[in-house]
Amino acid sequence: MNDYFAHEAFPGKLIARFDDTNPAKEKQEFEDSILQDLQLLGIKPDRVTYTSDYFQQLYDIGERMIANGNAYADDTDPEAQREERRNRLPSKRRDRPPEQSLAIFKEMKNGTDLGKKHCLRARITFDSPNGAMRDPVMYRFPNFAAKEDGQPAEPAPHHRTCWTWNVYPTYDFACPVVDSIEGVTHALRTTSTQTATPNTNGSSPPSTSNPSNSGTSPASTSPAPSSPSASSPTSSTPAP
Repeated sequence: MNDYFAHEAFPGKLIARFDDTNPAKEKQEFEDSILQDLQLLGIKPDRVTYTSDYFQQLYDIGERMIANGNAYADDTDPEAQREERRNRLPSKRRDRPPEQSLAIFKEMKNGTDLGKKHCLRARITFDSPNGAMRDPVMYRFPNFAAKEDGQPAEPAPHHRTCWTWNVYPTYDFACPVVDSIEGVTHALRTTSTQTATPNTNGSSPPSTSNPSNSGTSPASTSPAPSSPSASSPTSSTPAP
């Protein structure tokens, strides 16, 4: 479908983007095999990109959102945070001063003990009828699996950016922003992302890319990063 809309229905371009925002699950072999599968299907992306290409821009946007009062650092216990969101209650950190959240966001970037206690959340609305819109998480630390011998998990480098980053953007935050940066005009998504559609449809900044880079957003046709391939390709391949 993506290939059709990019190359036949419209004079656009097809972008195959890998949502490589979770180093706990990324592997180069997954990405290589997906591109090989596309080739076997006769699908030729005009560009192959990665969300990691934009990590610095995403981080800068996160800082601007904090400064503007649209995001905050939250150290609420994960289970308590789930209960608050389920019951449509605000986090006790929701009105934290931007200066504090900015300082903590830097701690998160540096991977300090203080930073690891936090996530960054968008300050949208805590009581939305759509659970995905209740101050969703924008940045978090990866959950690395424990070792087979029961020893604590150890962080692993990102397969493209190595140890440059300690904290990573979530799919719901990164997808619309990168769509905007790349000038995506048509995004076909699977029903698995339906509840998150308000997040991925309207939260991106104005596009600075050439509109001729239209076509489909490979990133949007893939499921969230919990998909088996982990590196969610934003190509026209159907979700598993």
